[in-house]
Amino acid sequence: MFFNRKKNDNNKQDNGYWFEEEVKKAIHTNRVAKVLSNKAYIEGKHKILSKPDEQWKGETFKSCKVVLQEAKTILNFHTTYLLGNKPSIIGSENMVRELNKVYRDSNYHRVDFNILSDVLKYGDAFEYVYFKDGKIVSKIIPSQDSYPVIDRQGIYTEFVEHWKDEDISHYNVYTMNKVESYNDEDGQLRLVNSAKNITGLPIHYSNAQLNETYGRSELDDIVPILDLVEEIISKLTDAIYKLSINSIPVLTGQELNSTLDAGMVGSCINLEMGSTFSFANSEMDYNSIKLLLDTLHKKLNTIAGIPSIVGSSNISNVSETSLGILYSLSSVKAMLNEQFVREGMLQRYEVIRKLLEMQGVKFNSDDYCDIEFVYSKPINNSELLDNLKKQWEMGAISLTSIIEKSTIISDTSQELERLELENKKKDAKVEVKEENDGVEEVV
Repeated sequence: MFFNRKKNDNNKQDNGYWFEEEVKKAIHTNRVAKVLSNKAYIEGKHKILSKPDEQWKGETFKSCKVVLQEAKTILNFHTTYLLGNKPSIIGSENMVRELNKVYRDSNYHRVDFNILSDVLKYGDAFEYVYFKDGKIVSKIIPSQDSYPVIDRQGIYTEFVEHWKDEDISHYNVYTMNKVESYNDEDGQLRLVNSAKNITGLPIHYSNAQLNETYGRSELDDIVPILDLVEEIISKLTDAIYKLSINSIPVLTGQELNSTLDAGMVGSCINLEMGSTFSFANSEMDYNSIKLLLDTLHKKLNTIAGIPSIVGSSNISNVSETSLGILYSLSSVKAMLNEQFVREGMLQRYEVIRKLLEMQGVKFNSDDYCDIEFVYSKPINNSELLDNLKKQWEMGAISLTSIIEKSTIISDTSQELERLELENKKKDAKVEVKEENDGVEEVV
């Protein structure tokens, strides 16, 4: 993780470029290997697929391998639970208006969604904000291509983006003042482009704890349980086919020398005295199997932080209070995810503010912004609006706060602008009416 090197202005050392050695360090290779493993799991390459087939009399009988993509559903649930309802930017009116313009022009809500998805899958995500064709945009750097450089004091100093394309190695080296691109397309690594960096290093989103550098994938907690569920269901399916559906006929005593009509139904086989005919099958312990699978799913719901009601078909008349209890674990996890998402987004806002000022947009020194998240939890909108209305009538809340708290409005500043425009139109109509009334009185 740490580096200590002597380099010249061209990033070159006596034994090559420093970033070539950086990406080979164990701290990076181990993390990238884990990212690729999680990526393969999400794509459907599960442990159960390595279950061997069976051999009998020279023939291969394929065993059942049930792949459950439940992990993908869980990750999608947590992403949409926090960001399914677009977060609202709140703060100084001028700053909120300008940030919302950038968000609309560059579809930043989609960027936020992808960033959270990457953190849940791999533990980390990296975003670089820059100008492109006069627009402020963001690039999400794939986790497997990301190599942040941390010094001995734990300070994030540089960033290397490295990938291979048809055996050609590519490096984008980010420092605080420039971005340089290298590749070995000609057989030797060389600088192919250099540009001024005005937005700083890529923003690092991570669910890491305070004493850790990198985050931890949600898959690390749920995959062991899902692997066991897949194994049990696969073995159970094999057992049902072998021992229940395809039962083995067992005959004792008289040997049958003639064939039976395959279409025979309701006929009788007459055997000599003492002979028996039966089917060998297995009686499964239904209660034990059900108990095991139910327990695994309950533990999965707890560890994954999803309500047991998700995916259930026997839901009826569930009160909002009950839903709040059922979704409590999901809300706790969303609050934890909200912390690193908010931290990264506020860093992005500072970069966007700097770029807007370079374009001539003026901000006051006391302008500020923040984010208001609205979880995608089933709620009674009528009850919420009634409570907001009561506060408004009491004079205990502003119109801006009502709009920010409302779940049916995502763009606060745009809604306020529309209300202001409508109020101006109403005022203009009132003035015209008053003028007309005055003319009639004079006549």
